[in-house]
Amino acid sequence: MVYLLLGFRWLLAAVLITFGGRKLLTGGIGQLAIDMANYKVLPETLLRPAATLLPWVELGAGLCLALGILLVPAAAGVALLLAVFTVTIAWHLLRGRRFRCGCGDNALISWTIVWRDLALCAAAVTAAVGPSAGLAIWGGPGAGHVASSSATLLPVPFITILIIVCARVLIAGRRLQTAARPGGRRTGRAVV
Repeated sequence: MVYLLLGFRWLLAAVLITFGGRKLLTGGIGQLAIDMANYKVLPETLLRPAATLLPWVELGAGLCLALGILLVPAAAGVALLLAVFTVTIAWHLLRGRRFRCGCGDNALISWTIVWRDLALCAAAVTAAVGPSAGLAIWGGPGAGHVASSSATLLPVPFITILIIVCARVLIAGRRLQTAARPGGRRTGRAVV
């Protein structure tokens, strides 16, 4: 059971880090503020600060979940954030509205995104209430404890892989930004 919780936690961490990174690399804060305006949830004066903060919150929460730092507050915060996303997107879909989701790509809001966010929310709740603090560096207040063993070293290979993937995403994003700029090098090659 503990390893299942750890799997949920790492999956959620990977998704958050990927989406946070995408938001920063594709279109930047300006595009995210425009996408957030479509939801009509925040006043216009809060759009830019929220768009600036959201990717960093996702990256930070993803790293906290991956490392097991402040596990319960991070997972509970992610669950709340995903619940808000799910309800807001569903509300707009029920009214027949379709626009960019703001996930860091060009996808439109859809029921697929609602179900994905709902599943991720369930994973976050499971990580928040599950007894996986023994597999965490510091579970934080309210974290249940599982007897420590060599399993506490499990995050090490995951973190190594995560750092390599993040570096690869950042390098690919920089290449795409350079190619898209006027005067940027356009080689015609696909960036992988």
